[in-house]
Amino acid sequence: MTIFPTIHLNGTSASELIAEIENATGAINLACDVLAKTAPNMRDYPDYISRATSDEGFISARDALQADLTAMHNILHRLQAVWENINDQVDSRDAQRSSGR
Repeated sequence: MTIFPTIHLNGTSASELIAEIENATGAINLACDVLAKTAPNMRDYPDYISRATSDEGFISARDALQADLTAMHNILHRLQAVWENINDQVDSRDAQRSSGR
């Protein structure tokens, strides 16, 4: 569940929150790119005992990396939702101001 900040006069400005989200998003994207480069290669899981053991080690390593990347992408999706919510609040506030309310 994502909890959204409420933009108001006594709180952090929308532009500051958006900048923080964009900085975090950039850092996470970079981390995902770097982490993806650590993807296991079958040649690094030599067949010492049996082919099944080698395959299991590789598959476990691959699945662990995928789980980590999925977790990071889930964070990115949550940050995107917060970013969109903040922009919606700003758009709504601006529309109210321009209509004279």
